[in-house]
Amino acid sequence: MVFGLSFPAFAGAILSDFTIANPNGPIADSTYQQVSGADNNSLSTALMTFYLPPSVGAHLTIQGFRSSLVDGYSNAPYPIVMTRRTVANELLPLGPIGPNHTDNRGINLCSVYNVGSTFNCRGEQNSTTAVNGGGGDYQDESIKFSIDQANNFLFAVQLFTFGDVGPAVVNDQPNDNARMYFGGNEFTNTEMFIDFNIRTVGTCVEYLAKPLLLVEEDRTCTVDIYNLVNAQIFDGDASEADIYNYLESDYFRFAAIGGQDDWYIRGAQWIVPDPVVVPEPASMTLLGAGLFGLGYFGKRRTRYANA
Repeated sequence: MVFGLSFPAFAGAILSDFTIANPNGPIADSTYQQVSGADNNSLSTALMTFYLPPSVGAHLTIQGFRSSLVDGYSNAPYPIVMTRRTVANELLPLGPIGPNHTDNRGINLCSVYNVGSTFNCRGEQNSTTAVNGGGGDYQDESIKFSIDQANNFLFAVQLFTFGDVGPAVVNDQPNDNARMYFGGNEFTNTEMFIDFNIRTVGTCVEYLAKPLLLVEEDRTCTVDIYNLVNAQIFDGDASEADIYNYLESDYFRFAAIGGQDDWYIRGAQWIVPDPVVVPEPASMTLLGAGLFGLGYFGKRRTRYANA
């Protein structure tokens, strides 16, 4: 399945907005896409393909995973499904989504069960379509991104936007953490990873139509991955070349790994080798009231030589 819309922001950088439809693509985009695993015993979904600018010569491949078949409920396992929701379909019967709830647009993952004709998702934290962490022996869920997967295309992620993010701490427990895997082989446990609390390190805004009961919930948060790596790995003393060389990988996988972690994936800014992407004007629906700005636009990104 091919869908989506990406924009070259400047040389070497691409913004991917997973919350909007692309009616002008090679295949007309609908407001709702869904791909599932082969059967109830699958640990992964089928692949989704998201358009990148033609100058890249490849597209973004997206796949959902769960770590086990056990989710803590009876009659498990359920089929695993990855979906993408865009602006026009907020009224579809996809669980507890109100018509004004916009934070859960984007990419999400769930184990499916049906109550009558209603589509629902099992998760450790009630019925939810979010990417969920189970914790302990229960299933953790993750979403993997790669470009030209067959040829191991190397790139980096600079900014990443999450939706439906709650407080950093709930009932004295960390809430809505994420783990980013990259730079190794996920099947031989040689991956590198970085853990972070989305609310703590992200730049967050709230959606305008939230109910009063959700005062601290439902934030859209953009995490500056470059700043995160600089702080955690280099003690704040790295150049952009150092950070790119550290992050350069043929995939990035974002996982919810704790029982209180659940969120959606709304967008990302990828850094690809120059001169693969040619600079051209870009206009996009900003994710989270302009969160992707963060002082980066107008700069030029190049592929860095090893320092």
